[in-house]
Amino acid sequence: MSAITEKLERLVNAIDETVTDFTTLDVVTVSGKIQSIIVTDGDKKKYLKPIDLIQNYDPANTDIHVEAFTHIDFDQDVIQFYKDGITENDLTYKLHQQAVEASRTARLAVLNFIKEVVK
Repeated sequence: MSAITEKLERLVNAIDETVTDFTTLDVVTVSGKIQSIIVTDGDKKKYLKPIDLIQNYDPANTDIHVEAFTHIDFDQDVIQFYKDGITENDLTYKLHQQAVEASRTARLAVLNFIKEVVK
């Protein structure tokens, strides 16, 4: 296989993975207390990624509460959840909406970049 063919194949695979990742957008705003973001794996210490804190919830090290959640499908269907009592004037609401818009903007920028590369 030629070097160009290999590069094109890697590009196609990368685009395929990216398109799959771009089918939905989820933004979760959490609050709570995190005791530790460093875990030990044998003799090694490593930092947890924020998503690890949610996916591997450990009540001994965290006390996490979902304050807001937004799910946006590729066709722009939207589901939004806000904790009871949160209003449009609350800082949590405003920060969550800013995160949603920042995520949408970043996603659009990446899609435009891919479009330019493929041209």
